[in-house]
Amino acid sequence: MVVAVFAATAVLELFYLGARTKSKNLDIGLGSALFSIFRFNRSQTGGYVSHLGMAIMIFGVAGSMLYVHDIPATLGSTPGETVRAGSYELKLKEYRQTTRLGQQVTNAIFEMRNLDKGANAPVREIAPKMVFHEVQQQQTLEAAIHYEAFRDVFVVFNGIDDKGQIALNIKINPLISFVWIGSVVLGLGTMVAMWPKSTRPRATARRREDEEVLDEALASTE
Repeated sequence: MVVAVFAATAVLELFYLGARTKSKNLDIGLGSALFSIFRFNRSQTGGYVSHLGMAIMIFGVAGSMLYVHDIPATLGSTPGETVRAGSYELKLKEYRQTTRLGQQVTNAIFEMRNLDKGANAPVREIAPKMVFHEVQQQQTLEAAIHYEAFRDVFVVFNGIDDKGQIALNIKINPLISFVWIGSVVLGLGTMVAMWPKSTRPRATARRREDEEVLDEALASTE
């Protein structure tokens, strides 16, 4: 995670120093200078943006692996039964079994809320299920996933245990959203880098100028 943070910081610092240098040279605003760098030197800046996206993805993967919480839990099969996992409370709404096209489906439907958000926290309905395929004689588990800004909550229904209680496995996965954010940034950087270059003499001159500015900024960070 430290390497990912360092890499992301280095790229952002590079853009800042490059924009600041160009701003001073042309006596323009910092935002205009940064826009000019992206506009006239897409291949180089796109490459740096792609590196930023990779750093964000690595941060998300490392964080989700290091800080994941895997919580086994059990509760009665009567509607209204509750169980707590970390800051989340799950209240059983319905437990049912159905048959469809050679499948026996067992659903456990819960109302979930984040207790950290207080009494007025929104209630989300999640429905993990267990499916038994009669032809293949195989059983599969389908997790329910609740998405939040900086964490995902996975709820797996493992069936009924020997005591007649519902067995769950609840996984709280923080920072996983950074993987998706990094993927978007990586894609945008690739698009910028592959965007066709202008062959007009003025654009070529501006591109060379921006390359020199970025090289100067890169040298100053070493």
